[in-house]
Amino acid sequence: MSKSSDVSSSTSSPSRLLPERLSFLLDDRPTLWFEDAQAYDALLSELVAEYDPNGMIEFMLVKDIADAEWECGRLRRMRRAAIEVGFPQATYHLMFAFYQEQTGLNHRDAQNSLQILTRQSVRGDRESSELLSEVAEVAGVTHQMMHFEAYKIGLKTITAIEEALSRAERRRDQVMRMIDDRRRNNAAMMRSLVKPDAADDVAESIEGVEGRPS
Repeated sequence: MSKSSDVSSSTSSPSRLLPERLSFLLDDRPTLWFEDAQAYDALLSELVAEYDPNGMIEFMLVKDIADAEWECGRLRRMRRAAIEVGFPQATYHLMFAFYQEQTGLNHRDAQNSLQILTRQSVRGDRESSELLSEVAEVAGVTHQMMHFEAYKIGLKTITAIEEALSRAERRRDQVMRMIDDRRRNNAAMMRSLVKPDAADDVAESIEGVEGRPS
């Protein structure tokens, strides 16, 4: 980190790191109503502390990086959710006939029961997960088979999400390069304005004039 060690960016509010004149940047968080705004603030704080932006343009670029990275995280969660959404249909394709035969339920009740069991399992209910695993094992269905079937069902959606994720990652990386290029250009400009040997060049010129015969 380029800022002093007393700044704990993981717990700091961005408002403590942003100049007051730039507080408007926090008025436009990219978070949706169900997302954690504090998690976004922590991300922005980390980036502000890491890049130590100088001036409005750099602060805005760092904000763009935070926004793009937040979108990347959202798209990764969407990709995972797209697979989970396909699990009820995947288990139906692979296990319904066996499940109905084993339970003796009619078609509709067996379908509803299997879907509820699968959804509770996806949500992390331990008892449902264990029961579903037992049914799958007896039916000869592996977890890999269920994952493959769920992925195949959601493939079109997953592909679209991955394309959007790739665009968001490229946008984030482009802004990172913009900051690096801006700083390299500013450093090169400063070096050209203040050359270390400029004073020596002037002294040599004076000596050359004074040494000439009058």
